[in-house]
Amino acid sequence: MKKIGFRNQLIVGLIIIIIGFILSSVFKNGIFSNIGWVVYGLIFFINPVAPINPYIPEKTFRFWIRLTALAIIIIGVLIEFNV
Repeated sequence: MKKIGFRNQLIVGLIIIIIGFILSSVFKNGIFSNIGWVVYGLIFFINPVAPINPYIPEKTFRFWIRLTALAIIIIGVLIEFNV
């Protein structure tokens, strides 16, 4: 099974965030943008795909991607986006 690459995963995540903001605007409820941010963080937390970088080991890069994804999830949970 072919793994999804970093670029494709980033694009899918951005599409999810945009859909969350559109749903928030349509329904006048900010919870959809929060859900979009949490899902975006979960995508990278569950599957931390590292871009090709010859200077940083992949294991270290995956750790930092997971840590950043956790920060995105926390921001999505704690910050209330109002429309």
